[in-house]
Amino acid sequence: MEHMKPISRLAILREKENLTQRQLADLLEITENTVANWETGRSSVEWIDRVVKLCKIFACTPEELIEYVPDTKPAKTDSLADIRARLNPPKSIPLNQYNRDQSSESRAH
Repeated sequence: MEHMKPISRLAILREKENLTQRQLADLLEITENTVANWETGRSSVEWIDRVVKLCKIFACTPEELIEYVPDTKPAKTDSLADIRARLNPPKSIPLNQYNRDQSSESRAH
């Protein structure tokens, strides 16, 4: 059995929609060069072949195979000061010093 190589119909579909490579790249948030490489076969499109095979195995469409969920916002990044504090935690106060400080505060009240 001859191995079939996927050929992208991307250029045909892009032109049908009157999009330039640049416009498509902007929509996908990739470089124009990446689009050109996909269209000419200079860049691997193995992922397309895998999606097609999965759809054939499960007798489904790509829309049925792939679920789109909202992106979660990344956790708030710590400030440089927070990171430094974790790297260099404050030295612990000796217990006898802590007790003296507490006694002084108690007498002040």
